[in-house]
Amino acid sequence: MPNLLKTAKKEGRKVYYGDEASFFVTPKLQKCFLPQANPFPVEIWSKSFEHIFVCSAISSEGDFTYTTSKQPYKGEDIVWFLEQLLADEPDPITLIWDQASVHDCKAVHQLLEKLPKGRLKLVKQPAYSPEVNPDEHVWAYIKNIDLKNLAFKSLTDLKDKLMDILEDFSDRKQLIRNFFLDQNVAFY
Repeated sequence: MPNLLKTAKKEGRKVYYGDEASFFVTPKLQKCFLPQANPFPVEIWSKSFEHIFVCSAISSEGDFTYTTSKQPYKGEDIVWFLEQLLADEPDPITLIWDQASVHDCKAVHQLLEKLPKGRLKLVKQPAYSPEVNPDEHVWAYIKNIDLKNLAFKSLTDLKDKLMDILEDFSDRKQLIRNFFLDQNVAFY
């Protein structure tokens, strides 16, 4: 709804989209073509199902904020992420994200009650519509470009590489702005 953008601009708010993702130690292998004499060396990797969880938010201006967790995000973890977002952005924020129950839990409501009125406005995107959220493009890009065909021997190796990638995303403002150009992205 275009009114959200008009209202946000009128109120001096910055609009962000947020989402969570998980990254597994198991590699995301994709087909590639190499000369037969130089086969692609796939190292032995951890066959465990260990993974890292990440929560992030992006703005159409190219801003990027994230937190990581060793476990699926719970209420306290979402509050920690929201506090990080608020620390990174001095202006009032409208955050658009999916309808996950953790986004509407008691811990989040307690945070909202403690904040100055209007500092953070949470907006739910329509159910089952990840295509309207440009933050989904962050995860697709990292998984299909940055981590493509990489194998990790441990969760620590994955975390080290992922942290480098996430830190670099702060400098990829134009790439983040391009995610908002997808015709499916909508402001709800």
